[in-house]
Amino acid sequence: MIYFTLAVGSFLLTTAFQCGGPPPSPPPNGFQIHTQIREEINGVPLAPVNVSTSVDSDLVFAVPNATGTFTRCFGMTDRNGRLQCPDRVLPGSYQITERSGPCLGQTLISDIIFPGDTFLSLCRIIITRLEITPQEINVNYPPATLQLTGQGMTGMPVVKIVNIFGTVVATTTATQCNGSWLSAPCPDISFLLSGDYGAMVYNVGPGGSLQRVGGAWLYVYGNDPPPPPDPCGGYPPMVCQ
Repeated sequence: MIYFTLAVGSFLLTTAFQCGGPPPSPPPNGFQIHTQIREEINGVPLAPVNVSTSVDSDLVFAVPNATGTFTRCFGMTDRNGRLQCPDRVLPGSYQITERSGPCLGQTLISDIIFPGDTFLSLCRIIITRLEITPQEINVNYPPATLQLTGQGMTGMPVVKIVNIFGTVVATTTATQCNGSWLSAPCPDISFLLSGDYGAMVYNVGPGGSLQRVGGAWLYVYGNDPPPPPDPCGGYPPMVCQ
């Protein structure tokens, strides 16, 4: 089994949302911590997602003539992954440590932070690589089953198809599994637009909890998105001047 990770955690983050309006700006006399998570399947990164988690930061060193009062900032980042740290000693370098979530214990040392800066604490997760058959599917002629091979699959795992933003678009459950191979009915994917998707495998734990095993990339085609509208409008199409 190929497995290399810088952190562990659930692929689907119920605490991670990018909604509720634009995030607040950093305080002018301090800085802002921004926590995100980015997962990679077979070396291909998904879009980073804001995540709410507990963090703390401590001043490592300050530059000469730095101003400000406090040298430590700690708390929970909000649903946009932001924590405000006003009136901190700046310019200076800070050590930022995540105290909860999938990147528990991750510690980063910043470059020089200036007043008004935002420090990005990015949690990078490398997902266990699985193999999927078929690797390419025409949505108009889908296969009866999907087969995935790897290690660590127990019982009858759940397979979730996710888009590049991590949103679940289809789900199915294995009907056969021997620990290193599973077969599951192909879910309805007729509505999916052409592109890359992730096939994520989860073992079913106590109480129905899902424990991630790994994932594989799946390419879907046969349903290309419509072309953009004619910017000039009218019919027949006209050449813009």
